[in-house]
Amino acid sequence: MWILCDEIFRDLAPGPLGTHAAQGPRWVATGSLTKAYGLGGLRIGWIAASEEVLARAEQLQNAFSAVPALPSATLALALLPHLDRLRTRAHEILATNRARWLEFLARRPVLGPWTASQGTTTWCQVGGDRGDAFSEFASRRFDLAVVPGRFFGDPAGIRVGLGRDPASFAAALEVFGRAVTAFEAARPPSGGRGAAEVIQGSA
Repeated sequence: MWILCDEIFRDLAPGPLGTHAAQGPRWVATGSLTKAYGLGGLRIGWIAASEEVLARAEQLQNAFSAVPALPSATLALALLPHLDRLRTRAHEILATNRARWLEFLARRPVLGPWTASQGTTTWCQVGGDRGDAFSEFASRRFDLAVVPGRFFGDPAGIRVGLGRDPASFAAALEVFGRAVTAFEAARPPSGGRGAAEVIQGSA
C-alpha cells in the first residue's frame, strides 16, 4: 500500500517541521510555497519521497508537464533561506485574525461558539439550515463572498478564512457583522416566510 500525504498546510502547525515521507519508502508527500508562506503566485511546489520514487517522478515530469517558469524557480530558490521568517509571519497573521474572530463571536452569540484552534479557516453557524441563504444574502446585499457549509456537509454553517492580512480581515469582518445583523433582521417570526424566500423575493 502506498500513502500520499498532501502537506500544503503542515508548516502552519505548531511543533517541529518534518514530512510524512520520512515514514518509509511507500510514503509520498506533496507541498508548496502557497498556504504557509503566502507565495502562491510563484506556482512552485515539491514532492518528498524515496530516491526511486523521485527519479520516476522526474521522468514523468519531463514527459508530461510544462517546465516551471524560470523567474518563479529562481525566486523560490532565493527565498529558501528566508522561509522561517515567512512562516513566522503567517503564524502571526493567523493568531491576530483568530483573536479578532473570537472577539467578534463573543459579541454575536447567534453565530455559535464553534471555532478552530489551528488552521487557516474557521467556522460558524448562522442558525437553522441557513448557510446557503446567508451566503446568497451577503453576496447580493453586501458584495461579500462567504463559502456556504453545504460544501462541507453542514448546511447550517459557513466557512471563514483567516489568512488575509489583518487590516483586510478587520474590514471584511466589519462588513460581515453588518450582513449578519441585516440577515437576522430579515428573519420572520416562526411560521412566516423563510429567510431564503425573503432574499429571493427581494431580487
